[in-house]
Amino acid sequence: MIIQERWPALVKSGSNIVLPASTVSIAYLKVGGRALSLTSQLSVAIPALTANTRYQVFCVAPLGVPALVISTNENSVGPVGYASWKLVGSFYADGLASVGFGSFVTITGEPATDEVPYIPVTQGYGTIANVLVSWRRKGSLGMIRGRFQSGTNTGVEAQIGLPFTAASTISSIEICGSAGPSNNLAAVYHLLSKASIAYLNLSRGDVSNSHLTAIVANNGLSNSEYLSINGVVPISGWLNTPLVDL
Repeated sequence: MIIQERWPALVKSGSNIVLPASTVSIAYLKVGGRALSLTSQLSVAIPALTANTRYQVFCVAPLGVPALVISTNENSVGPVGYASWKLVGSFYADGLASVGFGSFVTITGEPATDEVPYIPVTQGYGTIANVLVSWRRKGSLGMIRGRFQSGTNTGVEAQIGLPFTAASTISSIEICGSAGPSNNLAAVYHLLSKASIAYLNLSRGDVSNSHLTAIVANNGLSNSEYLSINGVVPISGWLNTPLVDL
């Protein structure tokens, strides 16, 4: 009899990643050529995580009993200490001060996530507050959006940190999105990205400023003012290849 592999989607339950028991039909998967039926849920504790890092969830069965393990290794390498495995899911950690679970990422088809919150490292904006910034993945692209309140702005180049490094395929500097100070209605602000750099710059397009020239943080932004951002950046190392094939 040919066994068709199928299993429910992973879920986060408290501090664990859970592969639920199937409620409709018995779930099957193959580990090391052995077909295993999943008649009860499997669970694994989420380990200490590194910010904005992707983790793989594997099913292993060294003694014929299925269990879940978490590893940063790709599917072609597998979890350390096991001769066979099945990739059943993947997730990213968030980028908050106390790092935790961020979002599951699809393992078949184009890799994609929900929004993952993070706190950007900034330059020129003093101590930022009221941060609501997130990223999400769509294939090779990172999509950044949100807002923060600046502290005391200074005359150094404005920088807003990315959770990842921009791809080397970017030209010397590109407009990758928009930015909007809450109180300045007279100018158009852009987000700028550069190749192989892990931050965004701002530009101010008007009669005195070039759309492609990075500005300093206090150019048009008052102290304690909110800045909203929305941009799309190709990310170094991100591919459209399904994670199951990596």
